[in-house]
Formats: sequence, C-alpha cells, structure tokens
Amino acid sequence: MKDIRKIIKFNDNEWQAVCKRAEFLNLRTGTYIRRIAVREVLKVFDMKKFNLVLMSFFRIGNLLEQILRVAKLENSQYTEEIQKLLDEVNSCEEPLKNIYRSLNPKDYFDVKEVLPMSRKICKEIKYSEDEKKIISKCAKKRNKRLGTYIREIAVEGKIKIYDLKQLEYLVMSFNRIGNEIDSIAEVVNSTRTVTRKDIEDLGKSVEYLKTVMENYLLPLKFDFFNNE
Repeated sequence: MKDIRKIIKFNDNEWQAVCKRAEFLNLRTGTYIRRIAVREVLKVFDMKKFNLVLMSFFRIGNLLEQILRVAKLENSQYTEEIQKLLDEVNSCEEPLKNIYRSLNPKDYFDVKEVLPMSRKICKEIKYSEDEKKIISKCAKKRNKRLGTYIREIAVEGKIKIYDLKQLEYLVMSFNRIGNEIDSIAEVVNSTRTVTRKDIEDLGKSVEYLKTVMENYLLPLKFDFFNNE
C-alpha cells in the first residue's frame, strides 16, 4: 500500500523534462517519478515483439508433444527417442527467456542544461514502505537528501531503450524449424505411425535449434539486469 507521501519541488525546466519522459514511457508523472527513483534506471522494450520469439519457440515443443502422444498411444519403439528430443528442446526454454540479455540498449537523452530557477511546481509522490527504504538507500549512496535525489533522478536518470529487431533472426529460424516439424506431425497424426525417417528428421530439426541457440546466446556478455 502506497501510504507514504513526499512533496517534490521542480522548476519549469525540470518539470518539462519530467513530463516529456513520462509521456515517452506512457506513464503518469507520479508513476514515472516513483519508478525511476526506486529502480534508478528504467529499461524499455516491446514485449509484443519478444513474445513472438517465445510463441515461435513454444510451437516447436507443442508439435513434438503431439508426435509424442501418438507414439505413446501406438506403443511406438521410438517413444523414448522422441521424449529425449522434447527434453532437449525444453532445456532451451530458460536461456531463451533471458534472451533480452543480448540486446544493446540506446540511452534516451532529453536532458538540457537546467538553469537556476525558483522551484514553484510541487508534485506529491506516493510510495510504499518498501519503496521508501529502497529510495532512501539510493539517496544515501549518492550522498543526497531524499527530495534532491528524487528530483534529480526524475530529470536526469537513465532510460535505456532496447531494439527488439535484433530478435528477428530467432523468429525466422524458429518458424522454419516449426514448419519442418509441423509437416512431420501432420503425417504422424494422419498415419498414426512414427518412422525411423521421422526420428532422423526430428533429430536434425532439434540439432539445428540447438545450433541457433548456441550461436546466438553463447557469445552474449551483456547483462540486462546490470545497471551499468
């Protein structure tokens, strides 16, 4: 519950910068000020584009599960092999969820020289007890008074913008793999039979998936959760 209140004073230039940043983030000014005061750095990326990557990946697992169900119902000799392939795909899920570690952010700059002016604009900020502890810690770390820290971070704090166009390669690759497995699943569902060739083709698709993941993820060093 946000029952702690703090009045922060801004001059015209500072308030203009705050309003511009809040509008860019599609946030109310009070919400923006509170969030950046708590987090120190705000990170922006389009979840819709990121979800396309996850959807194309999960489609691969869903198709393999369809094939596995048929194999189990028909007591196929390849059931165990299909299960192993599905396990290999599922093992890629957690690294994929952290894919945004690969994204190199661009800083959002809108800070102009703030001229000395009387601070006549007052904004009441509401925050919880836990948020107050975090904000107080941040202010102490910067050797600032609480109000000064909140005002300065609201005007000059970092906003990092992540371009998810970098993930288009993964979506294309996953869709290609999904289409290949979908073709196999259609035949299996129709014939109710899994052949050795099906297993070989599935193995190639899963191996390609692992190669795509390794080539894209292993070289990455950027930590999304690092504020630096």
